[in-house]
Amino acid sequence: MCKSTSSSVSGSVIYCSADLPDDVRGSVKAELFRDGTEVYSASTNRTAAVGTLFLNFSVGKLQLPGGTYACKFSAGGKSWIGEAKISGNEGQATQGMACEPTSMYTEQQVTHCTSNTSSFSDPSGLACSAVITDLKGRKVDATLQTPVGPKSTTLSQSFEGGAAVVHLKAPNAPSGYPKGEYKCEFKVDDKTVITVPFSVK
Repeated sequence: MCKSTSSSVSGSVIYCSADLPDDVRGSVKAELFRDGTEVYSASTNRTAAVGTLFLNFSVGKLQLPGGTYACKFSAGGKSWIGEAKISGNEGQATQGMACEPTSMYTEQQVTHCTSNTSSFSDPSGLACSAVITDLKGRKVDATLQTPVGPKSTTLSQSFEGGAAVVHLKAPNAPSGYPKGEYKCEFKVDDKTVITVPFSVK
């Protein structure tokens, strides 16, 4: 439960909570928005007057994208809203990194690199990750450009919300990855929103 409303927050997770009027029963919808665009939504059935409602949205160990975040709880035609400003990375896609899959951080539905590697030497695997916003209802694709051509990769998550930590992992290469220049490209509706370059020596 939030102890007070924060006008400005930072970090990797945002929490929202609400104590609704005692007479509110039935379905309650909880939504999180960033700059007016939905990031996450959920619903619950409130059967008693007591009990704090809450939601949280996490990007693992990364930083939440900057913007104005609003939490909205709705029930019976009424709504309760709280806002907070987050200072952080601007833009639709941020924190692009390349790493070996064995070093990736995983928490529930979030998987990402914890640091960026620009050059690999005999890697056991290759992976990339990034934070992308404004995804609601849009198609997200990823392509790994290799010295021997592009390799389309299906992303590991479904994107029902408006923001997500996305990642791709290159297919295993038992004989080793070709030496040369690589880059991961993440696209939203066929438009590249972030590129992560690296090399294999």
